[in-house]
Amino acid sequence: MPKWIGNRFGSIVPIAPDVEAPSAIYNLFDQYYAKVDGGWLEPSGHTATGGVVSDYTTTPGDVYRAHVFTSSGTFAVTALGNIDSVVEYLVVAGGGAGGVNGGAGGGAGGFRTNMTGHPLSDGVPFPISTSPGSYTVTIGGGGGGELHPISPSNSGSNSVFGTITSNGGGHGGSGASGTGASGGSAGGSTGSSTGTVSATSVTTPSPWPGPSSQGNAGGGGNNGTGAGRAGGGGGGAGGAGETAPPPSSPPNTAGHGGLGVEILIAGPNNTIGYPGPSGTANWLAGGGGGSLHQGTLGTGGSGPGGGGPYAGAGNGGAGNWPTRSDGANASLGSGSGGGGANGAGGLGGNGASGIVVVRYKIAELAATAKATGGSISFSGGKTIHTFTSSGDFNNTSGSSIPGCQILVVGGGGSGGGHGGNDGSGGGGAGNLYYHASTTIPTGPKAVVIGAGGASVGGSAKGNDGTASTFAVGPISMAGGGGGGAETPSPNRSGRDGGSGGGAGGYGDSHVGGEGSGDSGHPGSADVASPSNGWGNDGGRNLSAPERGSADNGSNVGGGGGGGAASTGMPGKATTDQPTQFSMTPQTGHGGNGAAYTISGSPKHYAGGGGCGGSSHGPNSQGGTNDHPYGWGGRGGGGNGGGNGDNASPGDMNTGGGGGGEVANNQASSTANHSGNGGSGVVIIAYPS
Repeated sequence: MPKWIGNRFGSIVPIAPDVEAPSAIYNLFDQYYAKVDGGWLEPSGHTATGGVVSDYTTTPGDVYRAHVFTSSGTFAVTALGNIDSVVEYLVVAGGGAGGVNGGAGGGAGGFRTNMTGHPLSDGVPFPISTSPGSYTVTIGGGGGGELHPISPSNSGSNSVFGTITSNGGGHGGSGASGTGASGGSAGGSTGSSTGTVSATSVTTPSPWPGPSSQGNAGGGGNNGTGAGRAGGGGGGAGGAGETAPPPSSPPNTAGHGGLGVEILIAGPNNTIGYPGPSGTANWLAGGGGGSLHQGTLGTGGSGPGGGGPYAGAGNGGAGNWPTRSDGANASLGSGSGGGGANGAGGLGGNGASGIVVVRYKIAELAATAKATGGSISFSGGKTIHTFTSSGDFNNTSGSSIPGCQILVVGGGGSGGGHGGNDGSGGGGAGNLYYHASTTIPTGPKAVVIGAGGASVGGSAKGNDGTASTFAVGPISMAGGGGGGAETPSPNRSGRDGGSGGGAGGYGDSHVGGEGSGDSGHPGSADVASPSNGWGNDGGRNLSAPERGSADNGSNVGGGGGGGAASTGMPGKATTDQPTQFSMTPQTGHGGNGAAYTISGSPKHYAGGGGCGGSSHGPNSQGGTNDHPYGWGGRGGGGNGGGNGDNASPGDMNTGGGGGGEVANNQASSTANHSGNGGSGVVIIAYPS
């Protein structure tokens, strides 16, 4: 017997696909279920056109349609759906251009969204009409950079979706005492011959029901004159631009751009934005980096992370007055700010154009897991069990599950401790195993998640991570090796492990630890690993011939920890000063991890930790007079310690190695310690 629900003006109406409904006028609730025109009315989303359209599935099985606009157009709703009336949006304006003549970085375009669960969301539904209609979409252009001595550069233009407007980013200041412009995020200001440090504020749009602003302030310039003058970074949607550090003996440092923001509104088929610390895209609206007359450029988007500067913001021009040094353009479609320019005839970097994304739900999928254990999610037609702590994967379906993907990553090793004037080695990543298609039998199978190695202080080697295991095969992936210490001599070599730890920086003939897996994984595809997993050696330190005759072995950085995709980089000597925050590996950076889509979207795992910085660095970004710290590799590797700053840990549940400790003659050295290794992870996925 079918179930019954009213109302047909007081009559009872059958609601089942195999039951004829009498002719009548039904309310909306009944219409949803009743037989209409020969078929049952199925749940559906809105029907609309405009932009680049794609569909994707989220956890736990909601299907969304995304419209991505990188040029102006119209979002036209041709029919209203009955599943969910909420329309979510992202509106990012064009970024501001960088200034010239020691110019500051441009600010990011304004960032607005109502996406559910996003930290910057206002949570207010878009006011879509109760009948089909059209909504104008305007994509704001990035501000154009000007040539020295022309000033100022140009701010970005507004982006609009219907009634929602995001303000263009402010341009960076130019020349002595040049103030950045306000905007969605503000441009940075330049150095001042009077010693005044000035940062600008952002425009607070009104009316606006959500956050009080669309972005953040730009950083101030320093109080330098001539060669010491440096511009601040432009503000980003995720953080303010950095104020340029006070001038010192060259190389000086300009301000870095403010952090961009990650937003997952467009789905994996329409990857927007640029890579962030996890190596995946979807980062937008970073601030541009400042420039300076002589010294080290500023980096767009808040400096290095696992994948480099966030959000595609432009770098500032390196200083060597009067030689021309242009600011870098921001990457199109990111809404990020351009980099500041320096030198006679220097050209400020262009800000990036904005972007608008609109999404709405079109279906809800019912998926049933065939097993228990871990955190269960559904994405891309797969059921995904993610283990961040030990437990059992229990196949309760009554038969074997074919076509299973398996990822097992051991815990990362911690970075090494300091002892003198040289940086210690980064921790090695945990060993990594991946299989693209295997069969899991019925019943419970134990899962053990390896712990990351504990941090150390003083002159000790880093601690190894522990193994992650899965009782199918069985599979056991070793933890990463701990990084080598700077002193004493027995502790300078990195430990062996899944991937080896990097060597400590001082002296000759100290090597990184050996990785226990097969080396050389490209980390670019879902390719089954060998039975002993992927792992690489840690970076070594430098021999005397490599350091050069001017260096006696002191003030040398250690090696980076090995990652699943590449070996750790060796240290660098005082006599071969790298360009700080450049993306070219020139110092003891951690080896990169490998990328897999087992969780539904690309993500890197098992990145090595970066080495600690050597002595005399004048700022919190790492040593600049000698050896800067090494960056962690993509896949959760922690950055090495900088001046007065502790090293970063490896990211939890990535198997990333921890960063090496900074040299001991830094500020607050007694509080310094190496970074913990990141814990491991086990992921099992199969077709839903």
